[in-house]
Amino acid sequence: MDSVVAVTLVMDFNSSLHPLAHLITACRELLRRDWICSFSHVYCEKNRVADVMAELGHEFDIGLHVFYEPLLLWIG
Repeated sequence: MDSVVAVTLVMDFNSSLHPLAHLITACRELLRRDWICSFSHVYCEKNRVADVMAELGHEFDIGLHVFYEPLLLWIG
């Protein structure tokens, strides 16, 4: 999913029928806490490591994955 979609879902979420409603609601509850947090869209060309991580996410099973080498080495 593109970060524009993620930002829109978290900031303008209105449907409990969305398949990720529980995660979106959890994000919104975290935003209500006493801290400063902001969301913004960043084009993948400006944040290549995050883009690579998003692509790698399609290859892994659900769960915790630890990277023992910098992801910059994976970017070709």
